[in-house]
Amino acid sequence: MTITIPDGVATLGAESVYWVPAIANPATGATVAELNAGTPIQCAINSFAPNGDQGSSQDLRLCSVDELENPGRNKITISAIELVYDPQMPTNTTAYAAYSALAPRAKGFLVDRRGMPHAQAFAAGQFVDIYTVTLGERNRVAITAGSDGEKFKTSIKPFVSGARYLDKAVVA
Repeated sequence: MTITIPDGVATLGAESVYWVPAIANPATGATVAELNAGTPIQCAINSFAPNGDQGSSQDLRLCSVDELENPGRNKITISAIELVYDPQMPTNTTAYAAYSALAPRAKGFLVDRRGMPHAQAFAAGQFVDIYTVTLGERNRVAITAGSDGEKFKTSIKPFVSGARYLDKAVVA
């Protein structure tokens, strides 16, 4: 048997996260036009942390000394997104487009494209993960004394409010 060790893909600078207000049919992917209508937020945020936690149920059998289990529901979550902003220019939609786009209670999609430079344009044949979300409220991130060079940030929690679509192709 031949053992194959995949190279993997370096993560540094190779992720794009977009806020996209509308995707007609996310189950079949997103179009280049839909994605281009979105707002890139990756340069305004520290991290993007989607996660899942799958429950289980016991499967006990009278004939077995082992405790088996069955897969249960998968709870999808996304950690609160922290983004930089200027508290004296909160309406500057050019410099702080992510702050403006991620409006409290907005419904839409967070689209995560991994494995490509964030500056590379969307093109048919690329793959993305699409999360249906409703945004929570903005909350200010505390400033810690003695943190040289720290930036003002706010956070907003994306609540996964619909289906998650992994490995969906970008279409023309």
